[in-house]
Amino acid sequence: MQGYVTNITETVEQGKPNIITSVQVETAVFADCHFLQEAVENSERVTGAVIEDLYADGAYQSPDNREFAKNHNGMQLKTGKMQGGCRWELIPHDEDGFTIREIATGNTYEAIKAVTRQGNRKRWRIPWNNKTGWRYFEDKDIQAYLTRRQIENLPLEEQHKRNNVEAVMFQYSFHTRNGKTRYRGLLKHRMHAYSRCMWMNLRRVVIFRISTFQKSIFALFEPFREVFGLIKMISQKIFIDGDDCHVAIMVRLNSKYAPF
Repeated sequence: MQGYVTNITETVEQGKPNIITSVQVETAVFADCHFLQEAVENSERVTGAVIEDLYADGAYQSPDNREFAKNHNGMQLKTGKMQGGCRWELIPHDEDGFTIREIATGNTYEAIKAVTRQGNRKRWRIPWNNKTGWRYFEDKDIQAYLTRRQIENLPLEEQHKRNNVEAVMFQYSFHTRNGKTRYRGLLKHRMHAYSRCMWMNLRRVVIFRISTFQKSIFALFEPFREVFGLIKMISQKIFIDGDDCHVAIMVRLNSKYAPF
């Protein structure tokens, strides 16, 4: 396999700009799941904080990463859908067996524990039409099924946070030609990735500071807006009846600012 792959990690905090904290560039033979643990360590070293929730693509799911997240201060690994389809529904009911339902046909089977030569290896089997006459399931199959169910049950707001990850790669590759860089060699690709992500961080901080400054200026003139709005409302509600002058003031409790 030729080419290079770039893995980018950024922060996701409410009311703060998303800042890139880790950039990893390797040859294309590296799978996505191999970047996760180093990316977590880099991000925690840069931010000085412990990661509580990690949002990633489904390709970052692996038994090693799930074990790493479990032992890493209970970090929650929240990813998109895992690669591959889900053919079976596994319903454990005791230590020695569980019920298996084939989703496509709806057929159910009672799996029984299979005897293995390896003491730590656990397998279950169901009757199946193949050379051996059995279809085997292992612990990793059960764990993968439970992980898929957990991903499907994530709230919509959590799924939207994961979708924002795609915006980083769009900005990173915006100036490439058909998604390909003009550089050759791992060192040059790393230099390009570092400089590009530093510029992205700078732009995000500048945009955040400008938007915050505009909000503060608007909040400074808010009392004047309310006063002038109230004066205009009073002037529009004055009715003169003979020698009497009646003033009617209407207050809208569901409006934040008085209308101009």
